[in-house]
Amino acid sequence: MSKKQLCVICGKNLATTRDHIPPKSIFPKPRPGDLITVPACKECNNGDSIYDETFKVYANLHVLRGKDNWEEIFRKNILPSIKHNKKLLHEILSNSRDVYVKTPAGIELGYMKGVKWNSGAFKTVIERTIRGLHWYHTGEIIGDKAIVKPIFLGNIERPAEAFNIVKVQSIANNKFQYKYLYTEESPYYSAWLFIYEGLLWVGGAVVPPDKKGETPLL
Repeated sequence: MSKKQLCVICGKNLATTRDHIPPKSIFPKPRPGDLITVPACKECNNGDSIYDETFKVYANLHVLRGKDNWEEIFRKNILPSIKHNKKLLHEILSNSRDVYVKTPAGIELGYMKGVKWNSGAFKTVIERTIRGLHWYHTGEIIGDKAIVKPIFLGNIERPAEAFNIVKVQSIANNKFQYKYLYTEESPYYSAWLFIYEGLLWVGGAVVPPDKKGETPLL
């Protein structure tokens, strides 16, 4: 079986569908025309849909306070999901807490509701996105040859210095941007930085396991 026929997410099953990387659900309808798709098996494509919806809601909750059009974002990207997914709504309300908020310019906004990330949705969506984009840009299927480590960065003004020399890739009119570091000499090493709506920064790394099959320290 050739690499072109394999699911680039799991690296094991036959790819019978195309999966959107990142998930198309994070973008409101009408969907942008430049979304990336990769070969995927039915199990990988459909099995994580609940995580996609959860990630979309949490990601948009995270960027709301930094957007002038926050009401539109809430109405299009959050409200439809929590209206039909009562379990998700209960989870968000249960995990919310009061946090003191300052703008990047130092303006004090006082206490607002903050919501703790759903780590399961975060890890699943970011790992799948890295696996898909790693293949999309390098032609290499990670499979079990390396370990993917998602990293939450929160709000930062700019990426690490090492990423400043790397060209920014853009999807959906800059709603989703990303950078990556990779060399052909080390096909199973790569580093990734994702920026959603200019405010949410997440990333990750691809590294081969050590001789014991364990995850190296990153």
